Amino acid sequence: MIELVFIIAILVFLLTNYVYSKSIPLQLFITSPWFIFSVFIYIIHIIMPFLQWQSSYFRYQKSYKVDNYILSIVFVLFAYLIVFAVLYFSSYREKLKKIGSEEKLRSIPNIEETTNKIFYIAIGTYIIGLFFAIKNLILISSIGQSEYLSDRINFGMSRGIEILIPHWMYVACILFAFVLLVRRDFSVTLKTKVWAMLIISFCSVLIYYGINSNRNSILILLICLLFFFLAYQYSRSRITPLFLGKIAMLAFLFIMLFYQLGKLRRQAIMNNANAKYTIVEELNNAFGNHENIVWLLENKEQNKLHFGKTYIAGLTNFIPRYIWEDKPLGAGPILKNTIKPGAYVIGKPKNNSLTTGLLTELQMNFGVYGIFVGSLLFGFMLRSLGLLLVNTYYLSNILIIQYSLIILSSIFIYSEFLGFLSRYAITILPLLTIKFITNK
Repeated sequence: MIELVFIIAILVFLLTNYVYSKSIPLQLFITSPWFIFSVFIYIIHIIMPFLQWQSSYFRYQKSYKVDNYILSIVFVLFAYLIVFAVLYFSSYREKLKKIGSEEKLRSIPNIEETTNKIFYIAIGTYIIGLFFAIKNLILISSIGQSEYLSDRINFGMSRGIEILIPHWMYVACILFAFVLLVRRDFSVTLKTKVWAMLIISFCSVLIYYGINSNRNSILILLICLLFFFLAYQYSRSRITPLFLGKIAMLAFLFIMLFYQLGKLRRQAIMNNANAKYTIVEELNNAFGNHENIVWLLENKEQNKLHFGKTYIAGLTNFIPRYIWEDKPLGAGPILKNTIKPGAYVIGKPKNNSLTTGLLTELQMNFGVYGIFVGSLLFGFMLRSLGLLLVNTYYLSNILIIQYSLIILSSIFIYSEFLGFLSRYAITILPLLTIKFITNK
């Protein structure tokens, strides 16, 4: 029965994407918020649950009732179709051709002057991010990688800004790539400088986040680079099937890289270099959010609705806990304590949390109906940002909106709201600085 549901889900995916892609150039379709959203929803809520069921691998309990498992997937498909309907019946879909077009790029005022400023702001952003990354690496070195990885939550307490600022390295890398893609007239010297900074910042991100085993930040960088490249490559040449095959091969290689990073992290935490883990186990650690929904359906008596409390926690995260001692916890710690009472205690060493994701957090706060209403609102948010993007001709606005669309339609799908909002607030600051300085 699970196999039949999986086949139906795949057919829904193919049909909706075929219908949505009609009359849209391929490279603009695959960089659209809809396609990015659909890929992440299917990886997290269709493919991973199917692999877990087939391998009988679950994290919270040994097995689940078939009815609840199927019901959880049906709920996801309804949420998926709600977002599809909102985005499909929108003028934004037909205006996608504007993004990255030569006509639009020529109409952007003072693009050379603006990209010069973006380049130098990106250098400053990278230097600040690198400074805090080195500071964090010194801390990791002093306490040992295995000890740090086994208690990252506790080591990060009261050091939020210092932990978040290194994200500016991948923001800078995105900015260097953006300058190369949107600017047409380059001196050889300037182009060499931009390329050099792009390579340096990219390598820095891989090294730093490889050491502290933060696969999420590497994934954000890769998604953004791919999105911008495909969107702005459209104005120069057509994307061929051979090129897409190369992209698929690179995606596979990075999946294997993430698998190895996760494996090394778990071996370091357990201090056992010989520990063995399957690909399903490692992928589940990164994208295994769907089991949250199944567990909540199967254990309704243990789950009380929180009616927006986890979203309040995200909005008030900047307030220190010593000022507001009873400040709400995010969805991850709450869910962890719901499944295993007492597993997360503020200030306790070796705390463990869980990654919730968009649909899980909606279910935790407002129940099953919350998943549907929240998906409707989420679809309208993507549509509104998409319309803003195709109608703006200021480079700083394009940067801010495109970056927001990318991470909302990808990372937000499997992130806890509190963690996502903290990361977004920090990483958007360099882009807002560009807006303030260039006013373009």
